[in-house]
Amino acid sequence: MRHYSAIAIENETMTMESKQALNEFLDLIRESDATFHDPDLALDEQGKIDGYQHFFHLLQLAVDFYLFNDPLRNAISPTPGLKC
Repeated sequence: MRHYSAIAIENETMTMESKQALNEFLDLIRESDATFHDPDLALDEQGKIDGYQHFFHLLQLAVDFYLFNDPLRNAISPTPGLKC
């Protein structure tokens, strides 16, 4: 039988790890536009707009897959704006 304080410490550690993972993810998002703002790519304004659009589309799909992917409740739902 585990003691309550051991469980609290384990939960606090998991919370800290989750917070650290979230902060790393947010840092990655903050830096993501550097890929299409690179001067060597010489993208015009439309290219940069497209870069943001593609980035947010991928982010939406990743969040949907990671947070809402449930093999016990599988469902196919259309993604708004996705053109097949």
